[in-house]
Amino acid sequence: MASDRIVELFGDVLDRPESEREEYLNQATVEDPKLRAEVLALLSAHRDAAGTDAVLDGAGVIELLDRDDERPRRVGPYRLVSLLGRGGMGTVYLAERDDGEFEQRVALKLVNHGMESQAVQRFVNERQILARLQHPLIARLHDGGLSEDGRPYFAMELVEGRPLTEYCDRHRLPVTRRLELFQDVCRAVQHAHANLVVHRDLKPSNILVSDDGAVKLLDFGIARLLDEAGAGITRTGQRLLTPHYAAPEQLSGEPITVATDVYGLGLVLYELLTGRRPFAAGTGPESVALARLRGDAERPSSSLIRRSATGSTGGDSGSASADPGREGRSQVDELESICRARSTSPERLRRRLAGDLDAICLRALEREPARRYGSVASLLADVERHLSGLPVEARRGTVRYRAIKFVKRNRIGVLAAALVMLSILAGLAGTSWQARKARIEAERAVAVKEFVLDLFRRASPNVARGEDPTASQLLAQGGERIEEELAGQPELRVEMLSVLGEVNFELGNFDAARALYERALAIDDRVLGWKRVAELHQGLGRVAVAQGRYEEGERLFRSSLDLRRGELGPDHVDVSVSLNNLAVLEMERGNYQSAAEHLRQAIAIRERQLGRDHESLFGPLQNLAGVRANLGEVEEAVALQTDLLARQRTVLGDEHTKVITTLANLGLGLAYLGRYEEAEQRLEESLALRRKLLGHDHPDVVNSMVYLAHVYGLGGRHEATVAMMREVLAIWRSRFPDDHPQLPDFEVRLGSALNELGRFGEALELVDGARLRLEGRGVEPPELAELEHLAAVANLGAGRAELALQQLENAAERTRRLFPAEDPQLALVLYDKGRALLALGRLGESESCHRQALELASRARTPAPSLVGSVHLELGRTLLAQGRTAEARVELERGHRALVEALGESHPLSIEAEGELHGATEDAAGAEPTAESRVGSGRQPP
Repeated sequence: MASDRIVELFGDVLDRPESEREEYLNQATVEDPKLRAEVLALLSAHRDAAGTDAVLDGAGVIELLDRDDERPRRVGPYRLVSLLGRGGMGTVYLAERDDGEFEQRVALKLVNHGMESQAVQRFVNERQILARLQHPLIARLHDGGLSEDGRPYFAMELVEGRPLTEYCDRHRLPVTRRLELFQDVCRAVQHAHANLVVHRDLKPSNILVSDDGAVKLLDFGIARLLDEAGAGITRTGQRLLTPHYAAPEQLSGEPITVATDVYGLGLVLYELLTGRRPFAAGTGPESVALARLRGDAERPSSSLIRRSATGSTGGDSGSASADPGREGRSQVDELESICRARSTSPERLRRRLAGDLDAICLRALEREPARRYGSVASLLADVERHLSGLPVEARRGTVRYRAIKFVKRNRIGVLAAALVMLSILAGLAGTSWQARKARIEAERAVAVKEFVLDLFRRASPNVARGEDPTASQLLAQGGERIEEELAGQPELRVEMLSVLGEVNFELGNFDAARALYERALAIDDRVLGWKRVAELHQGLGRVAVAQGRYEEGERLFRSSLDLRRGELGPDHVDVSVSLNNLAVLEMERGNYQSAAEHLRQAIAIRERQLGRDHESLFGPLQNLAGVRANLGEVEEAVALQTDLLARQRTVLGDEHTKVITTLANLGLGLAYLGRYEEAEQRLEESLALRRKLLGHDHPDVVNSMVYLAHVYGLGGRHEATVAMMREVLAIWRSRFPDDHPQLPDFEVRLGSALNELGRFGEALELVDGARLRLEGRGVEPPELAELEHLAAVANLGAGRAELALQQLENAAERTRRLFPAEDPQLALVLYDKGRALLALGRLGESESCHRQALELASRARTPAPSLVGSVHLELGRTLLAQGRTAEARVELERGHRALVEALGESHPLSIEAEGELHGATEDAAGAEPTAESRVGSGRQPP
């Protein structure tokens, strides 16, 4: 490569504004990545030279290029492969160890030619510092020594990743996920401080994030030890720093302490959150330093309403949110670009940053070191408190602030009470002839407000004695006080019992909710009125469904519906609420056609009364997507859920419960389309959000865990399914009795996963216990047929084919009685019955059984392509055992094609089918297979 071309392009890039350099360079070197790497290395050296008050001119460029031409091919036991980067003090190469001891790829840093003794000593210091830092979040030192020409070098862990801000922006990470990565950065710096090391150059380009989200802290080139004597190397004329990321004491030449790194972390956090730097100044080193020494940092939330000086965060970080800032680009465009990189809107981002995050950033960015956080551990603890919804130390802990934080931590429960109070207060504006009614309502509103606020006052430090009561504890106290304090006010008692019942239901306290609703219903009907009775029946119906008492739930829902239709007419919005509740009940029962009819009526009413874009349509539309999926219209359901998710996030934000529900349902839909990786991502996000909002043992959290375990199984990750379902059972048994109707379903899922793993003894132990418990109740739920089927599969896998066949015949008979005719469960039982017959050598019966299973699976209510593929595969095995090779190949090809289309080529069942197909080709040229050799792996179709 000609040096003059490098020099020419380097000069062209430098002539452009810093915010335009990267794009210009990318366009100029689109077909020459090596040229791009050389110019980037020169730009890096130029920045480092600027940081030491030097200038990299044309002669310096030629000198660096000439040195690159003469670079050694080996250093110590390492062969240099390519250039990774070059700075003012050292050059970093990709290197491979090839001395025969072992193979290893490293990043090898070699001190540059002709460096002064002080620079060489700094290089040696960096090597010593890395040697004392052993932490998974810090790039570790492997080796060190002298090159053949006497220059120091060291080999360190090769980190493949992107700068922190660039990684976050490329993946459009929301604020919460950015804070979680920032916590890892803090932990790495905290470890360095524990080993008496101050980094002094914390910036996004020194913090890399790998594709799997692992953080690595790099470049301790200007770090110093806290126990070094004297002022070290930071002195006038030799300040080694990056101006945009330097603390005021670095810029003014004052002593360096751990507070310097706290400031650096504050700068990184600010940019991570806002896409901008905290000082509204020019981009040159002098203007940055002046702004930092003279002024206070701008609040992150406020920075979003001003245009940054360059439309960019600068060139050092490589942040994607640092928009190119072309001339004429509007502030609105720039702000929208920043918000898109955070998967949010401008207003939601401002609200997210205002308050705690403003305070945390400004505390870390105090000009005076003594006013910052006293340690990185304190900064980290405040970020953790914020993420947990607790008061942060950066803000003064007033009772009002603590009350606000309590409300945010218990948003679901408190919201219900707040909405009731607001609706009561809103109704007070009446005309003069309504004065008496308004006065009564006002008195009631004040009483409700005082009652609820008094619950919150019990969370103040003077009452709680340093402990924050949970929402459930406060609600229990409220329920106990209602009869005593509101004995003579029946209307207010009804109001408060209803509010507390709703809040308890949202928190998963179903027994408490039921008791509160029933206490309200016991009050005189003349006080209640038809409207309140309808509301209470609706609340009790929801509790009954949540607890598995479906008949009681239907009776209550229909009572509420009849009252509302009779009093309000058939087209009122309240009628649609009752219809939606009935649809949910029918979905729980598996009556999807009935559910669809209720939902169509509910949606039509809301569209006529409220318009097509009203928020209240989200729930019925979500339910309709679920119904369509269960009716086999999976692609249509996924399209509906994808659109619904985008609309909900725009209207409700990222952490609303409706958004979380849509994420979970979308994940399930994607899984049934074979898009397992996307499905797991959606479901894991849903589970994390539910745990954050509801805790770890809420029923909705458990349901999210079950969904995720199911998708793990669909993708062949059965160990993960077993682990998740064991956790589900532990939580469920701690909260509900053994006769809860959902418990057998969880046991079926765990037993199926154990069978897939060949752990037949564990599966039988689980299944036998569940069967005995269910049979002892005198009822026959559908799960009994599933459990008997699982026991048969376990026995077949363990080599007990005769016993398995007997159990499968019983399971088939039960399945015909307990499952709808269009359900694929019978096809699955017959599939395994055919496998048992094949194992016993009863080939004709096996063939017949598989053909029955194939017919049932092909016309099942819910499409089951993986089951169809598996039956074709098993039928092919049966035909091979009969010596009918040509017919067998047809079935095996059909099975392989169906499984690949449904599950993908890498799924274990697809791989197994491919092996069978190849085996059939070999059999055609060799000996006839036996029945025993053709019994499959026993994997169940997803």
